[in-house]
Amino acid sequence: MLKGHCKIELIYAQTGRRELQEHDNMVTKALEYFYKKGGITNRSAFNASYINSNALYYMLGGVMCLDTALTESNEIVRVPAGVGMTANGARDILNSGAPIELGSYNDTESGWQQDGSLKMVWDWTTSQGNGVIASVGLSSIYGGMRGIGNKSVTNKANSFSAGGYNSVTNLEGISGIPLGYKDNRVYSLQSFVNVDKWTIKIYDFPYSQIDIRDNMTAREVDEIEVSIPSAIQNLPYDRSVQNLMGYGEEYKIHQNGDDVFIILVSSNTGYLAVADTSMFTDDYPAYVIKFNIPTGAVTATILSPTSTGLPAINPTRLQSIYFTYGISSKWAIIDDYLIDITNLANTSEFDGGAHTSGAVSPRVLTAQTEDVFTVGSYQYDAISKTKRLTNGEALGGIGNLPDNPLMRFGGSALYRDYNILATIFNLEEPVTKTADKTMKVTYVLSFTN
Repeated sequence: MLKGHCKIELIYAQTGRRELQEHDNMVTKALEYFYKKGGITNRSAFNASYINSNALYYMLGGVMCLDTALTESNEIVRVPAGVGMTANGARDILNSGAPIELGSYNDTESGWQQDGSLKMVWDWTTSQGNGVIASVGLSSIYGGMRGIGNKSVTNKANSFSAGGYNSVTNLEGISGIPLGYKDNRVYSLQSFVNVDKWTIKIYDFPYSQIDIRDNMTAREVDEIEVSIPSAIQNLPYDRSVQNLMGYGEEYKIHQNGDDVFIILVSSNTGYLAVADTSMFTDDYPAYVIKFNIPTGAVTATILSPTSTGLPAINPTRLQSIYFTYGISSKWAIIDDYLIDITNLANTSEFDGGAHTSGAVSPRVLTAQTEDVFTVGSYQYDAISKTKRLTNGEALGGIGNLPDNPLMRFGGSALYRDYNILATIFNLEEPVTKTADKTMKVTYVLSFTN
């Protein structure tokens, strides 16, 4: 029902000579996944005012020009890790300054055509969007404006609200810490600390099926006890240190399929806290914990200077610093380092923004995919080892549902991800935009019944 045609033109500023590539392009399953029912907490995208008022505008109003050709699969519904963004744009946005990746929407040349198609045109000046372009794709208007990270490491506020992409009512009455989601049920751990086994409450959380008894108050259906390794038994907790330092989360959770991955960090953020403030030492390590939902199996891996070869972090008690941490099924992040959780000796530097004077909060990274992490307006790519600024924030949550890569579980609700890749146009040959050229990208969307 939807067909995309993309044209990219590089125009030499001095002579007007044009380099042009154009072709029909692949439409991915992004819209299909976005519009699927979101369960009892986020029933329909049409409940969100931003979507039902003008879906075409909000779902396909952004564009990204990428430096790498993408696999031509309709299952690629997000920009993968390892890919950089050379240029981006969004409908109704004009840009004459920073960030230099962001172009301007050409309202004069855009609009509905006599054949019923929609034409969208973006322009970049000689100083904007310079670099290699190997593929182009449409995104939501928020996603196009946000981008996947500006190589210029500058950004601006997103002109569009992310809130309208979801119409969420949170499920109430969930006790403890939601770990993960499977088969219309949420698994919630009652406590990490001062326990020699885990107590997990299980609640009905309707997504693909509903029980007539279900409502917006969680219905507990089971409680189980789970054996845990000795290394994470009876972990102490000192709230006074946490309050003194002003820190919030002491853990981060990420689900990938049936497996839940947790990183527990040490003293200054609460766990293993003592009067001193060692953050990462052999005496005060971090832990990577893996919990398999179907079997209940729990494993724990100790992260310490000895096990990883990384330097200790042992600041004075009241020193204000960023302490960065995050987790996916592949990577743990501690401070300025990326750690392969299957091979702790495989570490690499990873600019987490640590040791920044005056900061009193940790950077707690959310895994968007197994290789892409976000916090605030920063996006971290574990493949390219880059940290870049975006024009707006990504969607949070614990992990994606196995049957819908754009539906994220957030602990008490399901959310639709608006950072989509809706089309893929791989250029026949990559082009390089330089400062002696302007650029124009034209997208024509046509519709059939």
